[in-house]
Amino acid sequence: MKFHPKHHRAFESLIRKDEDDQWIWQGSVDAGKPIITINGVEWDARLFALAREGHEVDTDAEILNTFGSSLDCNPDHNTLKTKISNKYVGTQDADMEQTHHSRDSADS
Repeated sequence: MKFHPKHHRAFESLIRKDEDDQWIWQGSVDAGKPIITINGVEWDARLFALAREGHEVDTDAEILNTFGSSLDCNPDHNTLKTKISNKYVGTQDADMEQTHHSRDSADS
């Protein structure tokens, strides 16, 4: 996705880079998410950061921050959420644990 240079400048003007290489959002926030408006469309600013780095994103995709702050827009600290990262990891762990316990009971 291509963006006009003015959108890049607007984004850059709304982040503060700290000593931990976090890009802390200084603009609008909605429900804990950093928001930037591009051509009348509200974007999660972290998605915009990923998109401008060449990642394919939808404006309504969800972000998983791997560094700790929901306002960190550094694309190196964010990834797109997947069904596995959202939901299935905990379920898979529980299923595996239950299977392990079932085998232990059968061996007794």
